[in-house]
Amino acid sequence: MIMVHASLRVREEHRNEFVQFMKRYVSRTRTEPGNVGFELTAHLDEPATFTMVECWRDEDAVRDHFAQDYIAEFRTHRDRFDLTITGTVIGGPMEPLQEWLRHVLATPAH
Repeated sequence: MIMVHASLRVREEHRNEFVQFMKRYVSRTRTEPGNVGFELTAHLDEPATFTMVECWRDEDAVRDHFAQDYIAEFRTHRDRFDLTITGTVIGGPMEPLQEWLRHVLATPAH
């Protein structure tokens, strides 16, 4: 099993719109055949900070996820929400995934 753990922070003025967008994103992700679990939680003391935990059957499932149309949509919204993301991968030799996290989910330049 592969687990992706990420911390996401949005500008407070974008929080509600971000939550609505992520409801759709999480729902779509959970329907993928290789998805074992996907949770997004808001921090109680920092409402504009979220923790995302994704669990995948194997590396192929992760790669299939990253090939979905809505990943590009997520990247577009990331910039609009001024989203900062830090993440890590647990389980398996996932060098390509770590590379993807660095380049695709990297904090946009401001």
